[in-house]
Amino acid sequence: MDDLDVIEASLPSTIIKIRTNCSGSGCNVSDEVSFSWNVLPLPNAIVSSDQQICIGESTQIFAVGGVEYTWFPEQTLDFEFISNPTATPVETTIYTVDVVGSNGCEVYETVTIQVNQAPLLSAGIDVALCLGETGILVATGADSFVWNPTFGLSDPFVPNPSVDISFNITYTVSGTDSTGCMATDYVTVSINDPPVADAGEDIEGCLGDSYQLQASGGATFDWTPITGLSSSNISNPITTLAETIEYHLLVTDGNGCTASDELVISVNPIPSPSIIGVESVCSNEYWTRYNTAEGPSFYNWYISGGEIMSGQGTNEIFVHWLNPGDGSVSVNEQFISNGCSNESFLNIDIGTDAAPDTVQLELLGNSILTCPNCLFTEYIWGYETVNNGQLFTACEGSQYCQFAQFNTNDYYFWLMHGNGNGCLTKSYYNSPPPIVQVTERIEKPHLNVFPNPANTFLNVGISVWTDDKIQVGVFDINNHLVLSKSITKRDSFLQISHLPSGVYFLRVELHNAVTFVRFIKS
Repeated sequence: MDDLDVIEASLPSTIIKIRTNCSGSGCNVSDEVSFSWNVLPLPNAIVSSDQQICIGESTQIFAVGGVEYTWFPEQTLDFEFISNPTATPVETTIYTVDVVGSNGCEVYETVTIQVNQAPLLSAGIDVALCLGETGILVATGADSFVWNPTFGLSDPFVPNPSVDISFNITYTVSGTDSTGCMATDYVTVSINDPPVADAGEDIEGCLGDSYQLQASGGATFDWTPITGLSSSNISNPITTLAETIEYHLLVTDGNGCTASDELVISVNPIPSPSIIGVESVCSNEYWTRYNTAEGPSFYNWYISGGEIMSGQGTNEIFVHWLNPGDGSVSVNEQFISNGCSNESFLNIDIGTDAAPDTVQLELLGNSILTCPNCLFTEYIWGYETVNNGQLFTACEGSQYCQFAQFNTNDYYFWLMHGNGNGCLTKSYYNSPPPIVQVTERIEKPHLNVFPNPANTFLNVGISVWTDDKIQVGVFDINNHLVLSKSITKRDSFLQISHLPSGVYFLRVELHNAVTFVRFIKS
């Protein structure tokens, strides 16, 4: 037979039908030929189950039932020709293993490794806090969270714990999703020191005064209350003093941190001088009296259109008005207790009618005053008290006058004279003292009080005593006269037991000068 063609075969049957093809006619014969077959079994291969892993993880896969193994794709396996390689796929992969049995037969099996991506975890943006401030951390992208370290956190197992810390720190958050895959992220908490707020030194001033505040320590400023301030949101507002007040300052720096400070402004009262005196005078008018209420104060008078004849430095002056026109009287009163001052002003109309010049008065005997060379048409004789200027009229119409009492220690005696034009001049026999300079008020007399503090009696000491009585006055801190007495060298004690406890001022006028001394009633 040249050719044998298999017509039909069935394994494991041993019968095979063949056909022999001959060259020439009659060569188309089919025969059945019997053969003996040895059929080998396939290996009983068993492989590991399909798995899920997280990206970046490794897992071991295996196959059993053979003597030789070949795994592919082999790129993500540690060994491809062993039964149990370690797989590290970066994406879902189907691994195929060729298992060869001992008889040389082989079978193919597969294992699927599903790779799950890590959660898109975020620990949030970095947090900047001011010292002492509480913040919130915010993590997202997972189903469960664990923060580390736990120091300063309200709860390390929630996505948004509060943080209360006093130093810079970096927190790590681990997040796990529903597949069990985990990721980590970091957030830094920075602690900024608060600014140092300075509202400035406390201020003690006078009612109505203005001060410019000077604050520091921040980028922005907020003053409360706004009462009396030119602005509440600048570092250096101007305040006008109306009452004692405490200002609260809140400063904020460039980090948003705040600090506060306080400023107390104590407002002291000011004098309220009010000039009492005539507003229309004659030109050349002498001894025109102007005064204001007396207190423990310094007084400084200013005259326009005239000149001060007496009383500068006290609460009462006498003025000589000069030429016709507009004039004025003003006084600046300053409290000794706090240095606060205030002014009063009075406009004066100096008329064209002139008063005569002053004349010299003479004493005849013990009680008669005369004006021997006077040729006036009007004469008015009188006197006034030294202490308060109360006026008394004694005689009229004559060049002389006899006084019922003539005591030059307690009274000033005078003549008012004129020529019928309505302008009278006052000429004194014993005139008020000359001008007292303001600076002299604190230089003499030299005054001392003891004991100080005192409770029952206050002894007054004066450097130079006279034989006359000396009038003293005690004023309280609000400039109210609370005690007045005439003292001598032998009787220089003041009974003060009835006075409330506090600060007082003793006023003494001596030798044409006024001085004050401060004492405490305990």
